[in-house]
Amino acid sequence: MADQYHRRSVNRQEDRERSVRGSAVPERRPYRTDRAVRHRNEIPDRSRMAGRRRKVAYRKPQQNKISMFLVVFSMLVIVGVIAFSAYNLQKKIDAYDLKIQELETEIQREQERAEKIEEFRKYTQTKGYVEEIAQDKLGLVYDGEILFKQEK
Repeated sequence: MADQYHRRSVNRQEDRERSVRGSAVPERRPYRTDRAVRHRNEIPDRSRMAGRRRKVAYRKPQQNKISMFLVVFSMLVIVGVIAFSAYNLQKKIDAYDLKIQELETEIQREQERAEKIEEFRKYTQTKGYVEEIAQDKLGLVYDGEILFKQEK
């Protein structure tokens, strides 16, 4: 009779028939130990289960506090390292931005200088430049032109 309380049918049809017939004693669900017995076909080792319970039961609250402290401390260290790295990276970014600005102004100055050089190159190819150099450096003059020099 005790077997019928712990026995669970494999066939759902059998369960339906039993509920329709209306058994005198309602069937109860198996306990966890009953499931272990059913699946392993053995009696559970209670000493092993008791040992598990004892380890949990006798864990000292101080061990839990130390564990929590170590976890919190390690998390704070990790956050600190990340924050320090972020600060250093931001400093590098600021330095690079400053260098970029300096290089952009230098590029602008060099472009202006290149424009002046291009204008001078065009000017050197004109007739007016050749006359100016001939007069200033070589002292040449046109026919009928009078040259006045200052005395030192």
